[in-house]
Amino acid sequence: MALHQEEEKGAERHQRRPRGPVASAGTHQQLILAFADDLAVAAASKEELVAFCGEIERNAARFGLKISPKTEYMVVSRRPRDVKEIRELSGVQPILNATKNIRLQYHGHLARGTAPASTRAMLETSPHAKGSRPRGPPPCRLRDQVAKDAAALGIEDWREEAQDRTEWRNNTKRIPDFPDPYEERRVQAKRRKAEREAAGEAAREHSYDPA
Repeated sequence: MALHQEEEKGAERHQRRPRGPVASAGTHQQLILAFADDLAVAAASKEELVAFCGEIERNAARFGLKISPKTEYMVVSRRPRDVKEIRELSGVQPILNATKNIRLQYHGHLARGTAPASTRAMLETSPHAKGSRPRGPPPCRLRDQVAKDAAALGIEDWREEAQDRTEWRNNTKRIPDFPDPYEERRVQAKRRKAEREAAGEAAREHSYDPA
């Protein structure tokens, strides 16, 4: 009786055994299932896994990454890329432009009168209206910065434009029209680097003595 029950348990274990590559060693068989946990997390089927890997490869190409057909590993080219080129490839906007977009949209919400009066009064009242002037440059008011951002998009009277909610949303989404805040710094850095290299080359030529 005990032997019969043991044979039934062995048959059940054999039926529950997952399918996969099997390595034989004498009279015993050992199931080999490599990286099964990674595959189970990534996808639930072969088709889903292939689609997932294809999506990774397509998105990686936007950043200059590609899978080498020889080694099947992801590699990156050694060509240097600046921030502007990477931003164009990835489609990610600068954080300052995103901040300006949110600020314009919210102040359009305030200009339409849909926000509480206390909120509008708090944002439109300058905290430096009374008292002595502090050291340093004059403080920048929030509404002045909003007007400056709107002017960069070609909007003269942003309060009037904000009354049309749909038009205002479309205008404030024109993020690429904002000038790149770091473009001038990059140009100056390249110019200084070129000047240093030219000065170093001139110094080497001057110090060279053929005798």
